[in-house]
Amino acid sequence: MTSGNKIWTIPNTLSLARIGLVPLFVYFIVRHQPQEGFLVFLIACATDGLDGFIARTFHQKSKLGAFLDPAGDKLLMAASYILLSVSSLGYIHIIPVWLTSCVFGRDLLIVSASFFLLRFTDTAREEIHVTLLGKVTTLFQMGVLLLVLFLNWRGLPWEPMRWLYMLTFGVTVLSGIHYTARGIRLLQQSKRKHTGAP
Repeated sequence: MTSGNKIWTIPNTLSLARIGLVPLFVYFIVRHQPQEGFLVFLIACATDGLDGFIARTFHQKSKLGAFLDPAGDKLLMAASYILLSVSSLGYIHIIPVWLTSCVFGRDLLIVSASFFLLRFTDTAREEIHVTLLGKVTTLFQMGVLLLVLFLNWRGLPWEPMRWLYMLTFGVTVLSGIHYTARGIRLLQQSKRKHTGAP
């Protein structure tokens, strides 16, 4: 049982709060207040975990929530990667542009492929879901943001960050290939359904 089309559920409110925190996060980072930016980012991440837990535990899933939750996540990620890739802000740790481009490229690929499969084939929404590799990739991407924000707040240089950037890049590319292969498989399955091929 779910909340169906209800709007004002606790998970939806938390998702909206997360979206509302993004401009505040941007303000603190641009104003060179990394401590406040780090804390706002942590709060936003906490709302992400909490809204999912409440939605599952108390059966408050809704169609609006299915849109707001990932929208809030992507908005926060996008703002964070873009800002933390701007060298002119003068922070100690700057995320390489090549990593930011890879993160955006993978997300664009997944969103475009999902839209195509849902719009132009008979692929069910349930068949398009986050895989274990996708979750691991998100973990690496979020880990980079958390570490960069924390180290910038504390003013600490840390040489191993470059290896984390490269590892996150590799996992992101691998995840993109993985989702591409799944998309091709779903497309082939859809074609077989229409042609009656085994």
